[in-house]
Amino acid sequence: LTLDCWRKISSEYRMPDIDKVYISCIGTNDQKTLGIFNDYYGDQYPILEIRQRVTNLLHQEIEQNGPPVKPFVRELLTYLHCNEYKIALASSTNTMQVERELKAADLYHYFHTIVGGDMVNKSKPAPDIFLNACNKLCVNPNNTFIVEDSENGLRAAFSAGAKPIMVPDLITPTLEIRKMCTNICNDL
Repeated sequence: LTLDCWRKISSEYRMPDIDKVYISCIGTNDQKTLGIFNDYYGDQYPILEIRQRVTNLLHQEIEQNGPPVKPFVRELLTYLHCNEYKIALASSTNTMQVERELKAADLYHYFHTIVGGDMVNKSKPAPDIFLNACNKLCVNPNNTFIVEDSENGLRAAFSAGAKPIMVPDLITPTLEIRKMCTNICNDL
């Protein structure tokens, strides 16, 4: 949904390669994303203004249609919850937005803790967000599975010493990423 919003708004500005630039930002926080956009596009585009318009469109879409939910997410979370697994969500998105979207999707109650990108100093691919989540759950990262769809997230999970599982979405796994993963699954 976010990529679709970027496509719509960036077309008005005739920004080339938006898919490529957006995909390189997946799994990073707002600050790092701005850096990537500024490095690629320079000063020729009002990136802050464009990002705000994308954010407004995204919120409008979620408000009208609800947040998109991946197939089998409810089944997976129900299974983990019923079998008393500790469940955390560690997202590069800021915590308030993540919590708002989880509540709107009726998924919030599954999670024991939520760590947003605003709660750590270093964004993925640094392991900080996953180490923080493990600390909040009082679990050893070596005993955790981390489900991710982004290269930055998988690198962070691997660096944290966890067992990364990739569920590809917009990115297909490279050989480097395949070597880091405990498993690659087609869906949740």
